[in-house]
Amino acid sequence: MWRTVHAVLRTPGTPLLLRRSMSTSALLAQKSATLTVTPKTGLADELLDIKVEGLGPRERVTLRASAVSYRGRLFRSLAHYEADGRGGLDLARDRALGGDFTGVEPMGLLWSLTPVGSEDPCFSQMPRGVMKTPLKVEVTVHHAPQQQAVPLGPALASAQVQRWFSSPELSRARLQAGRLRGVFLLPPGDGPFPGLIDMFGDGGLNESRASLLACRGFATLALPFFGYEDLPPIMKDLNLDYFEEAAKFVQSHPKACSNK
Repeated sequence: MWRTVHAVLRTPGTPLLLRRSMSTSALLAQKSATLTVTPKTGLADELLDIKVEGLGPRERVTLRASAVSYRGRLFRSLAHYEADGRGGLDLARDRALGGDFTGVEPMGLLWSLTPVGSEDPCFSQMPRGVMKTPLKVEVTVHHAPQQQAVPLGPALASAQVQRWFSSPELSRARLQAGRLRGVFLLPPGDGPFPGLIDMFGDGGLNESRASLLACRGFATLALPFFGYEDLPPIMKDLNLDYFEEAAKFVQSHPKACSNK
């Protein structure tokens, strides 16, 4: 790997100063690196294809993902990689050497996203309702820092993708039938569709996952069981009849398969 050396102009009587530039491969990477992330728009559970081209042979780089949650929190993740002999990198083929994960993890940059400055790694980035805007994730590639504590330099290349939890083609109905509360989501078409009940254990109504399941062809009931409307404020002494009533509702719906 060749490196160039520059002489710094000096005044008479002062020593000659030499400055070493970055490697030739790094210079080429900074000028010609390209990052592609596909598909640019898709559902939140869709597999991404992440590739980098135009790096130097065996050049070490860091890939970082950034996203702002629906609650306004910044999430980030990063991983270190080494390009192949042709200066290419494919996250479906190449292993991460360190960072927030190691090994071959095509979706590692997404599942390892954690809130910046939060001590709680489980802080959710998922929306509480069916959002009309996607979750935007930016992926950037940088020269790998020589030391772990050194901040990343400018991005060599970047790409942004949009991750949707819903679709305008879904049918969404707010549920207030007897004691039941929640939202019932149906795929487009006549059905019947396999039926599901989706619940979270942290209270309130969270229909993001139910909406995603409906996009995949399931008749899905997002079912809260405390901390929502007139339901008990805390999870205590659960009445199992409530869940039986929810199951019967889904089974009896004309667009849900009664035997699935």
